[in-house]
Amino acid sequence: MKRTNAMRGKLWLALGSLLLPAAAAAQIPMPSGIPNPFDEHVTAGGARKAARKADPLSTAQSKVDGLKAQLQAVRELSNWASTTNTDLSKIYSDSLANLVQAQSAIKKGGGRYEEPKGFELEPVIVTTSSTAPTYAPYGVQTVPPDNFYLHVRAQFPDDWVAQKKGLNVNYQIYSERYLPMATTYQNTTNALYRIYSYSQSVTAKNMTFWARVQGVQLLPGRYFVSAVIATNSWPRDALVSLNMFRVEGKVPSGVKVMLPHYSDWFGTYKPQLTLTDAKATVAKNKAIAISGAYVREGFAKGQQPIYIEAVAESASNKVVVLRQAQPLTKAKQTFGGKAFTVADHGLTAGTYTLRVRVMTEHMSSDTKSAYLTGSRAEKTVQITIP
Repeated sequence: MKRTNAMRGKLWLALGSLLLPAAAAAQIPMPSGIPNPFDEHVTAGGARKAARKADPLSTAQSKVDGLKAQLQAVRELSNWASTTNTDLSKIYSDSLANLVQAQSAIKKGGGRYEEPKGFELEPVIVTTSSTAPTYAPYGVQTVPPDNFYLHVRAQFPDDWVAQKKGLNVNYQIYSERYLPMATTYQNTTNALYRIYSYSQSVTAKNMTFWARVQGVQLLPGRYFVSAVIATNSWPRDALVSLNMFRVEGKVPSGVKVMLPHYSDWFGTYKPQLTLTDAKATVAKNKAIAISGAYVREGFAKGQQPIYIEAVAESASNKVVVLRQAQPLTKAKQTFGGKAFTVADHGLTAGTYTLRVRVMTEHMSSDTKSAYLTGSRAEKTVQITIP
């Protein structure tokens, strides 16, 4: 009991430290970089500026805007804390107990597990460049709807460098409707985008990892991003980094919705969809007309809509030119026509493989306790943009 209370005390101390600036910068950054609105001598970059006489009305409005932004940031952090503190405490206690027990069983007299010292992550940086900035950007980063980069800097223990310890690196992007937890037990099924790598290793004390986000066409708005770096050897050690970013820019007119999950989530062992036909033609004005037909197995009224997506792929790029949701009204349906003709796709001249997909959510079985799963079917068509 003393050991359990000690571990819980340590956890609550760690959770409390999330409110401290140093801890927040390392793990759970405030969702927005907001300066003190009452300090008129601090610039957006944090540097002191010379005092000057300001317009009283402008100064007051600036303070009000700053307080509104701080209130929003505190509300988001409060939401995260209230929904995760109890679960995180139980997960940590149970996981640590299981780890100690398993280690003792595998290695008799191996001693108690100790968390690695010197393992730290900085907040994820979202940029349009494949090269990470030399500093952590202040404030919310803004990127276009597609083709941008995720960077995360990590510090490793010296013995990991000597061992060239193997790592897994995972990135997830969530809409603002879902705030991910600062734990490796995240609900990744809610991610709009997911990418991972199992081929990394520790070669230096300080390293930066990155991933390119393409073929997703995020709609304008606010998103959360998480990165999980974990060892792939026993005992497994992992840390989570979170941040927030904004998407601004125009998407093709054929992209109307976001998928409720990342596209690979819809691939299942028991598909309920069959794409029976898929065609694509290119007009003289370069507009792409997409059409096709699909069959929904076990059709019934009130089932989830069908998501139709078309991705143009070349040797080095993926561009989503169309994504729409079609209500399911009968077992066999078709799509096409003006609503599925896209002229503002932005593709340059050349030949592309157009991957046409149909996807839907459904229950895994007829039982009341069945979990939600998905199905996907696809076909490829070759197109040439003149």
